[in-house]
Amino acid sequence: MSTTTSTSRDLTPTTGRASHALLGWAVVLAAALLLYAATAARVIQWQDSGSHVLRIVQGEVTNPLGLALAHPLFYWLGRAFVGILPVEPAHAVSLVSALAGAVAVANVFGLVRQLCGRVAPAVLAAASLAVAHTFWQFSTIPESYTLAAALLTAEMWCLVLWAQTRRPVWLVTMFLASGLGLANHNLALLTLPVVATVLLLALWYRQAGWRTLLACVVGWLVGASSLLVLVVQEAIGTGDVSGAIHSMLFGRYESHVKGEGISLRLAAISVAFTVLSFPNLTLLAAVLGAVRGGRLGVPRLAMYALLAALGIHLLFVLRYSVVDQYTFLVPAYALIAVLAGLGYAYMLDHWSSAWRRAIPVAAGLMIVVTPLWYVVATATARHYDVLGAQKRDKPYRDDYAYLLLPWGVAETSAERMSSQALDLAGERGLVIVEDGMGMFAVQYQRLMRDADEVDLIGGDDVEARIAEARRANRPVVLVPARRGDTPPAGYDWRREGDLYVLP
Repeated sequence: MSTTTSTSRDLTPTTGRASHALLGWAVVLAAALLLYAATAARVIQWQDSGSHVLRIVQGEVTNPLGLALAHPLFYWLGRAFVGILPVEPAHAVSLVSALAGAVAVANVFGLVRQLCGRVAPAVLAAASLAVAHTFWQFSTIPESYTLAAALLTAEMWCLVLWAQTRRPVWLVTMFLASGLGLANHNLALLTLPVVATVLLLALWYRQAGWRTLLACVVGWLVGASSLLVLVVQEAIGTGDVSGAIHSMLFGRYESHVKGEGISLRLAAISVAFTVLSFPNLTLLAAVLGAVRGGRLGVPRLAMYALLAALGIHLLFVLRYSVVDQYTFLVPAYALIAVLAGLGYAYMLDHWSSAWRRAIPVAAGLMIVVTPLWYVVATATARHYDVLGAQKRDKPYRDDYAYLLLPWGVAETSAERMSSQALDLAGERGLVIVEDGMGMFAVQYQRLMRDADEVDLIGGDDVEARIAEARRANRPVVLVPARRGDTPPAGYDWRREGDLYVLP
């Protein structure tokens, strides 16, 4: 990796240029935040989103599945938003994702503008990311991925500024962002080799000294401190240092993290969601940016680092054999958008005048109509039953809308299910939730209603618990794992919507 910085234009920050860049960043931030806040989920959600909200509301910073799933930075931001905002806690935590997503979009704008000195490509890159399906979706529900993208783009922006200016402050800030990224999500470890290489090159070429090295280490430790404190606490509490570190790195998902090769089926799903997310010129522009970005005067150090960071992310995700593999591409989408911005800049700099006039208009129009594409794709997939046997059919949930429409505000099935379950249970009933990914929503509703007398159990050992509840004359509510599943035989169940009840 060379540290040569041949530039065709002066991109070194000046006071005037920096103020204009900051204004542009703020405008893009405000626009993206308006979009995400308006479409953010207002109520409790299924799966990990529900778990995040429940832990935040209950004040549980750790996760029973391991420290790798604690996401303490997201947790503490969620606690702050819940304490400050006058909205339902589930809505407040969704707004953490909305703000993080908006910051990531604004950072993409700032990165592209910093790299090529042009506003139009930066706007196109930021806009393409803002409306990208999966990025938009995770900017509207309680998840840590958009915060990972915000910190990754901040990290890369600092790297670019170092490559252009050789000011040590950017190295230190880069490591601070990397540490904060780890405190949010282990995905931040993927780019640690990249930034560490940049620092080692700086030391090798004597562009930074040992004081800078020490400051970088301290910055990283400070950024990661909210996670490292949990590791130390667990190590002291259990007396098992290696176990605490293992919990931080893998949780209960070691086999998935290490991977056993690439699953073609999961890879195909990830590719499909990527195409769904960028049904415009973004992917083509990103390929062009990756190949020709160096001709824009982008420092080779910055170009190689961006490509390395994206390559590492893509390789890890494709080897990460979990059913929702595509969701881990959210930070990578931000890097794709940056490369797309370079591609657009190359078009405007090197293509004919006719193309220079047509490309921004065509790209902009395709981005504007992208939300319509999601509506059409959802209706088409539902019409042809594309999911087939893969549908989960959770109570009240339309799997096509759940997966393919990115605005979380429309997804209320978990809230509807959990609210009805508590309504039917009354003050002291028993609620059986067969699907563990739906349990978080019911637990949240019980907490919000202060309904401690209502018992919640999973799908195990239900016969004995039902018999016990019947003897005590308590209502029993069954939340089936799949809509229409047959309830346990031997009882006079009454169907209430998608749920069942023994009054």
